[in-house]
Amino acid sequence: MPRVFATSVYALGWGVLIQFFLAGYAAAQFDVPFVSFSEHRNLGHILVALSLINLVLALLARGSRGTLGMAAAVFALMMVQMAIGRSNLGDNTVTHVMFGIHAINALVIMRVNMLLAKRAKRLIEDRAHRKRTSEVEEPVSI
Repeated sequence: MPRVFATSVYALGWGVLIQFFLAGYAAAQFDVPFVSFSEHRNLGHILVALSLINLVLALLARGSRGTLGMAAAVFALMMVQMAIGRSNLGDNTVTHVMFGIHAINALVIMRVNMLLAKRAKRLIEDRAHRKRTSEVEEPVSI
């Protein structure tokens, strides 16, 4: 289960990176009417679901309290991200500031997820070490 958890955490990290590309691409195409943020929005919804799956996988992988806390933090930040993305207060300064915060929150998500990925990798290594140690320490019957 730790490997599945780690893979899912890495997938979320790559997804956030792709989100930056999609947001920049859509923002640069403001003069083309058929280009929108729909791909960015759709992938965002998938990533919110993936962050919840990561939280469940952290529980199933028997991660430490810190690992569970980080997985919960990523999920909470993703929920905030979705709420900011859905806010539409018109074309005014408040909306522009909110979307600026949306970008900063994405960076925070990326950082916390990177720390979570390190913990997931360490969880795999610890389990492998325990398995090797238990195999070596088994008494030999004569």
